[in-house]
Amino acid sequence: MSKITKLYTLEEASNHNTKQDCWLILDGKVYNVTKYLDDHPGGDDVLVNATGRDAIEDFDFVGHSKSARELMETYLMGELDPSSVPQQQQEKATTTRQHQTDQVTQKSTESSSAFKYWLAIAVISVIAGYLFFPSKDQ
Repeated sequence: MSKITKLYTLEEASNHNTKQDCWLILDGKVYNVTKYLDDHPGGDDVLVNATGRDAIEDFDFVGHSKSARELMETYLMGELDPSSVPQQQQEKATTTRQHQTDQVTQKSTESSSAFKYWLAIAVISVIAGYLFFPSKDQ
């Protein structure tokens, strides 16, 4: 992973919002994706429209692959200076991340509960089979 050497303000990053000069903010990191616009599978408008804010929710929502995430590292320029982000946006980002973590935890719990439910049904079915359908050897 690249070393982050520079801090950029939200205003500075937001000024790069055209097809000729496009910077993205993802999870507090600043990327210059201008050279990638023509290659982006979703089109260049998607990236240009995501400028001026932390677009990590959009990035995650699409479900980018591991290789897409690795490719992003080649465009990494630095980090967003947290002091340049209005407090309201910082609180929203923190709340969103907590909500995403809660959703993952809930899905994991639901998955575990469903597994236990089906496992119990399987065990009961096997026991019932032995009780009600004894083997011919007996």
